[in-house]
Amino acid sequence: MGHDGWLESVRRATGHADQLVDLLAELPGDALQQIGDAVLATIEPDRTPALAGVVGLLIAGLDARQWDGDSELIDALNDATGTVASSLTRDAVCEMY
Repeated sequence: MGHDGWLESVRRATGHADQLVDLLAELPGDALQQIGDAVLATIEPDRTPALAGVVGLLIAGLDARQWDGDSELIDALNDATGTVASSLTRDAVCEMY
């Protein structure tokens, strides 16, 4: 299947985690943002554990590539999957009576 046909298959699989996982066994570097969009449209918290491996590979690929928009997509994927702890720091709180 050619690259364009493969991307069309990814678009058709959007919303179907198992189909996406099958298609995304290999992630072409020039299609990471399209793949990220499909994954974001498919993620359902606590219902798509099959996508966890794909998300990890996708984030690694985006982080290594660093094209425009890649860091924003990484943030969106992390937010959608809840895989990154908050950057907020915890402060001590004193109770007053």
